Amino acid sequence: MATHSILAPSFASSRGFSLRRIWTAAGAMLQARQTRRLLADMDPRMLADIGSSRADAMMEANRPFWDLR
Repeated sequence: MATHSILAPSFASSRGFSLRRIWTAAGAMLQARQTRRLLADMDPRMLADIGSSRADAMMEANRPFWDLR
């Protein structure tokens, strides 16, 4: 019995599909979520130490985890 891939080989190669790229992107998204949560929990002294305001910190913290720009 032959095994078949869910993705056609032409799609996999033409789109640059790789599990490594997916894994890397997923890791970056999880890291963004975690650091944004930490940023939201910082007190005013901590925010001043990193040169950020509460408004800037909350704007960053409220971005969706998939927004990595």
